[in-house]
Amino acid sequence: IYYGTASISGYLYSLGNYPALVFDENTPALVKGEIYQIDEKTMAILDEYEEIDPQNPNNEYQRCKLDLITDQGQALSVWVYLMNQQPDGKELIESGDWC
Repeated sequence: IYYGTASISGYLYSLGNYPALVFDENTPALVKGEIYQIDEKTMAILDEYEEIDPQNPNNEYQRCKLDLITDQGQALSVWVYLMNQQPDGKELIESGDWC
């Protein structure tokens, strides 16, 4: 279920065919995104797609729960996939908007 849009502090990089979010609570730079309400089965499918292995600290991404304010002004705690290492040499998307 589509819930709305929000922005989060950090940087967005292009890894070619997909983006990478690097969270940085100390930057004024914002990354734009959409929020969806999903069930546990769908979350498991997304974790598999993103190759999240809880036993491996070197995954390309990690799933973290972060607090944010939606563009509609609502405070939410949401799951976010964050890049697990610095994307050195990758293109910074200065607008913060993959779309």
